[in-house]
Amino acid sequence: MEENAKSRLLLVIKELQLSQRKFEEQAKLSNGYIRNLKASPSSAVLQKIFSAFPKINKDWVIYGNGDMFDKQTRPTSNTGIPQEKLVPLIPVSSRTDRFDKFYLSVRREECKQLYSPVNGADIAVPITEESMAPEYSNGSIVFLKKLDDNAFNEWGKVYVLNTNNGPIIKKLMPVGNDNSRVSCVSINPEYPPFLVTLKDIYGVYKVLACLSIK
Repeated sequence: MEENAKSRLLLVIKELQLSQRKFEEQAKLSNGYIRNLKASPSSAVLQKIFSAFPKINKDWVIYGNGDMFDKQTRPTSNTGIPQEKLVPLIPVSSRTDRFDKFYLSVRREECKQLYSPVNGADIAVPITEESMAPEYSNGSIVFLKKLDDNAFNEWGKVYVLNTNNGPIIKKLMPVGNDNSRVSCVSINPEYPPFLVTLKDIYGVYKVLACLSIK
C-alpha cells in the first residue's frame, strides 16, 4: 500500500485497537469514510480526527514526520488510560458459554473495558457464585492471563478453565497417576471437588489479580 495520510490513519486505527466504524463514530465521520478515502482527508476531516484523538501526531499523519503519537505517547483509550492496561470484561457467568465462542460473536472493542491493576492480563471475568469464597466471592472480578498448551504446572494454584459449560474457577490438583483428568477443588468447603477431562478444556487462564466489590 502506498504510504499516505490514509495508510497512516489505518495504522493509527490498528494501534488504538479500534474498528474503522468505531474510529469514524468517535471522530464524527460518516460510516465508511475511511474505507472510501482515496489518499488524504480534507482539513475539516483532519480537524475532527485530531479533536477526537488529541494524542495523534498531526505532522506524522499529514507528512509522515516524527512519531505516531505526540511526544512518543503510548496509545490510550478515550479515558486517557494506556491501551495495554485495558482488558475486555467478558460478560459471561460461570456456567454459560466458552470464551472462544464469545469471541466469535463479539469483537474486543464491543466489550466493556476495565483497567487492569496488573501487567499481562488478557481478559477480565466476573465471579457469579460462592464456591471460591471468601477469596473470590460473588461479584468479584478476576484478571486472567491465557497460558499456552493448557500448561498448569503449579498444582494447588487457582486457575480458570475454559470449558463447554463455561469458565470454571478452581484450585487444580492432580488425580493420582491419571494424566487425562484434573481435580477441581473449591475454597468454600460446602462445594465438593469434581473431575474435569483434559479434552473438555479449551484453554487455561492464570489468575493474576482479583478485584472485590465492597
